[in-house]
Amino acid sequence: MRCPGHLGRQPEQHDTRDGRAIAFGFAGDAGYWTIPAGPMDISFPDQLDWSAKLSFAPTLDDGPRDLAVAAVDATGRFGAPSLVTLRAEVQL
Repeated sequence: MRCPGHLGRQPEQHDTRDGRAIAFGFAGDAGYWTIPAGPMDISFPDQLDWSAKLSFAPTLDDGPRDLAVAAVDATGRFGAPSLVTLRAEVQL
Protein backbone atom coordinates (compact mmCIF):
# COMPACT_ATOMS: atom_id res chain seq x y z
CA MET A 1 0.00 0.00 0.00
CA ARG A 2 1.43 3.39 -0.94
CA CYS A 3 0.54 5.88 1.74
CA PRO A 4 1.59 9.54 1.43
CA GLY A 5 -1.35 11.60 0.30
CA HIS A 6 -3.35 8.46 -0.45
CA LEU A 7 -7.07 8.68 0.08
CA GLY A 8 -9.70 6.04 0.52
CA ARG A 9 -7.79 2.89 1.49
CA GLN A 10 -10.43 0.55 2.80
CA PRO A 11 -9.44 -2.51 4.83
CA GLU A 12 -12.26 -4.97 5.44
CA GLN A 13 -12.13 -7.56 8.18
CA HIS A 14 -14.21 -9.60 10.60
CA ASP A 15 -14.70 -9.39 14.36
CA THR A 16 -16.11 -12.00 16.74
CA ARG A 17 -19.74 -11.57 17.80
CA ASP A 18 -18.77 -10.32 21.27
CA GLY A 19 -16.80 -7.46 19.72
CA ARG A 20 -18.48 -4.07 19.76
CA ALA A 21 -15.85 -1.88 18.11
CA ILE A 22 -12.55 -1.92 16.26
CA ALA A 23 -9.56 0.16 17.35
CA PHE A 24 -6.77 0.96 14.94
CA GLY A 25 -3.70 3.19 14.81
CA PHE A 26 -0.02 3.10 14.02
CA ALA A 27 1.86 0.70 16.33
CA GLY A 28 3.81 2.61 18.97
CA ASP A 29 1.71 5.78 18.71
CA ALA A 30 -0.40 6.84 21.68
CA GLY A 31 -3.41 7.80 19.59
CA TYR A 32 -5.90 5.50 17.90
CA TRP A 33 -9.34 5.58 16.32
CA THR A 34 -12.35 3.40 17.05
CA ILE A 35 -15.26 2.48 14.82
CA PRO A 36 -18.33 0.41 15.67
CA ALA A 37 -18.44 -3.20 14.55
CA GLY A 38 -20.84 -3.81 11.69
CA PRO A 39 -23.59 -6.37 11.11
CA MET A 40 -23.24 -10.13 11.25
CA ASP A 41 -21.48 -11.59 8.20
CA ILE A 42 -23.83 -14.04 6.47
CA SER A 43 -20.85 -16.06 5.22
CA PHE A 44 -19.39 -16.29 8.75
CA PRO A 45 -22.38 -16.21 11.17
CA ASP A 46 -20.15 -16.13 14.26
CA GLN A 47 -18.39 -12.96 13.06
CA LEU A 48 -19.22 -9.31 12.46
CA ASP A 49 -18.16 -7.29 9.43
CA TRP A 50 -16.34 -4.01 9.63
CA SER A 51 -14.59 -1.68 7.27
CA ALA A 52 -12.84 1.67 7.54
CA LYS A 53 -11.79 4.19 4.96
CA LEU A 54 -8.26 5.44 5.65
CA SER A 55 -6.42 8.45 4.25
CA PHE A 56 -2.80 9.40 4.79
CA ALA A 57 -1.14 12.82 4.80
CA PRO A 58 1.57 13.55 2.24
CA THR A 59 3.88 14.35 5.19
CA LEU A 60 3.89 10.73 6.42
CA ASP A 61 7.50 9.55 6.67
CA ASP A 62 8.72 7.17 3.95
CA GLY A 63 9.17 3.51 4.83
CA PRO A 64 7.21 0.74 6.50
CA ARG A 65 4.66 1.48 9.24
CA ASP A 66 2.67 -1.10 11.18
CA LEU A 67 -1.04 -0.44 11.52
CA ALA A 68 -2.34 -2.15 14.68
CA VAL A 69 -5.97 -3.34 14.60
CA ALA A 70 -7.74 -4.74 17.67
CA ALA A 71 -11.28 -5.71 18.65
CA VAL A 72 -12.91 -3.96 21.60
CA ASP A 73 -15.61 -5.72 23.65
CA ALA A 74 -18.67 -4.25 25.39
CA THR A 75 -16.68 -3.51 28.57
CA GLY A 76 -13.94 -1.63 26.69
CA ARG A 77 -11.33 -4.39 26.85
CA PHE A 78 -9.03 -4.66 23.84
CA GLY A 79 -8.15 -7.94 22.18
CA ALA A 80 -4.67 -8.77 20.92
CA PRO A 81 -3.81 -6.50 17.99
CA SER A 82 -3.15 -7.73 14.48
CA LEU A 83 -0.47 -5.84 12.58
CA VAL A 84 -0.71 -4.84 8.94
CA THR A 85 2.49 -3.41 7.47
CA LEU A 86 2.00 -0.40 5.23
CA ARG A 87 4.84 1.01 3.16
CA ALA A 88 4.93 4.75 2.52
CA GLU A 89 6.69 5.70 -0.70
CA VAL A 90 7.31 8.99 -2.43
CA GLN A 91 5.27 9.15 -5.61
CA LEU A 92 6.73 11.15 -8.44
